[in-house]
Amino acid sequence: MTLQGGEGNDNEITATGSSDNNTAIYVDNGLLTLKGGLKIGVQREYGIRLNGEGASAYVEDATVIGGYHGIGANNSGNIIVSSGATVTGKGIDYGNGIMAHNSGNITVSSGATITGSYIGLAASNSGNITVSGATVTGRRSIQAGNSGNITVSSGATVTSYGRYGIKASYSGDITVSGATVTSAERGIDAEYSGNIIVSSGATVRGGGVARSYLCIP
Repeated sequence: MTLQGGEGNDNEITATGSSDNNTAIYVDNGLLTLKGGLKIGVQREYGIRLNGEGASAYVEDATVIGGYHGIGANNSGNIIVSSGATVTGKGIDYGNGIMAHNSGNITVSSGATITGSYIGLAASNSGNITVSGATVTGRRSIQAGNSGNITVSSGATVTSYGRYGIKASYSGDITVSGATVTSAERGIDAEYSGNIIVSSGATVRGGGVARSYLCIP
């Protein structure tokens, strides 16, 4: 399914109400493509909710705003956010830009912005996380558990105004190349994960690589 923005109100999809199940777009085993300046907004829960192996999302030049999750995925496919798209989880105490569980790869590129009031981008039991030429912000910017590699490159900016720029546990390699990772406390925190590679003009600030133990080569 492809949704593209149009004129006036035609480029906005909103869900109102106070239900915890309040969701603007629900995708069950299908590919969702958003583009053309389309705006997706919801007061609570999900801007976009993906469920099932075939449920994937491609967000290009669009805006997605959720209460708890801008994009939430469970047992789903890949998530791609690119071309200046914006995904936000705006909950006061708990809001995640992207939250994926048992899902595929997450790619954020080409000037896209992911913002969470709690976590910018979170993945558990999922695939690789790639941030290239994009911005991810949150109290915890990127958090991965039992997932694949994390790659931040090509002028990307990962900013945490809380504890972690990148937090990984039981995951793959962390590579920062030509990008900036900053945090109020720990730039990179890796536990039972792969190699940490910081190279090619990269900057890691805050606590730097404050804790890295039992990393698996």
